[in-house]
Amino acid sequence: MKIKNKDILNTHKILFDLELKGKASRLRSRFNRLLQQRYNNVIQPEETELRKQYAIKDEQGEIIYDKNGNFKASVDYINEMDSLMEEYFHIDLNEANKEMLLSIAKLFLDENLIVVSGELAETYDLVCSQFEHVNNFYELNNEKTV
Repeated sequence: MKIKNKDILNTHKILFDLELKGKASRLRSRFNRLLQQRYNNVIQPEETELRKQYAIKDEQGEIIYDKNGNFKASVDYINEMDSLMEEYFHIDLNEANKEMLLSIAKLFLDENLIVVSGELAETYDLVCSQFEHVNNFYELNNEKTV
């Protein structure tokens, strides 16, 4: 299963907002931890490094931020960030992840459970197609789905 870096935070948000109990809640938390680890260990540090490389700096070499916390950077920063956000986060379809992935697939593919709009709707559609792939993978390998 693969999710683009740019969709990780929205996927996390969609799941985080669901009211779940018991096992479904635990498996959702496990999946969300994977997403959070990707963000914390890959996306955020690489964005910080790109900011250091490409942001406009003052005479002391410090990044110049405006009152809203924004900064100016070269077009290379935007290109590099676009590239980073288009990279995929891969989650193995294996026995260790099976129960978690099938449980999350069931949540995402339940048309009555998740209501989204705007940017979240775009992410939802993309992630649903990935979870359809997850279901198909386990079914094709004669695995019982949740």
